[in-house]
Amino acid sequence: MSKFIKLTKLDDGSILVPVEQIVWVVDNIEQKYTSIRLSCGDILENIKEKASDILILINQD
Repeated sequence: MSKFIKLTKLDDGSILVPVEQIVWVVDNIEQKYTSIRLSCGDILENIKEKASDILILINQD
């Protein structure tokens, strides 16, 4: 069964992200948002949560 994490978008609403698809997570300090790269090549931007908080969510059971 796939594990998803719910993240908040800065522009509007929230998004469910499948944990097994996350390749990397990085904070954009200048733009004040987080970006996530998925294994399909998509990059999710404008994420409110910090990279460190997302990594904690990923590693929770």
